[in-house]
Amino acid sequence: MNAENLILNGDFSEGKKHWQIREPNPKAKAEFRDGYCHVEWGALVSQTVELDIGTYRLSFESLFQEDSDSYVNLALEMTGYRQELKIQRGNDYSRTEIEFKVTEVADGKKDWFSLGLNGHQAGGKFRKIKLVQIS
Repeated sequence: MNAENLILNGDFSEGKKHWQIREPNPKAKAEFRDGYCHVEWGALVSQTVELDIGTYRLSFESLFQEDSDSYVNLALEMTGYRQELKIQRGNDYSRTEIEFKVTEVADGKKDWFSLGLNGHQAGGKFRKIKLVQIS
């Protein structure tokens, strides 16, 4: 069991370091500052990490003050797990937490976990992203 955060720069204290950014149109934008990432108009910020077999907990906080189709996407390549978490509108940060299991690895190695922060319409902020192994 590993209590350290497996997401690199999950507090965005190092700006965009360790994050891949996709801005598919001229309006899409991803900004990093003051410990958060703001995504809007189709911007995607993602990170992929290798995980051992076990149970994991992902947590993050989000602040989206307007209705949007924004979501967080989780995927495990070998295990075949896919989850889309719709982000709800609110006037303050809300915490989301989800547990999942890695059950398959490639050739006795690791599974690939992908996390995507997707901002649509006016978008919003993500912060305090943490992934830990709990068993």
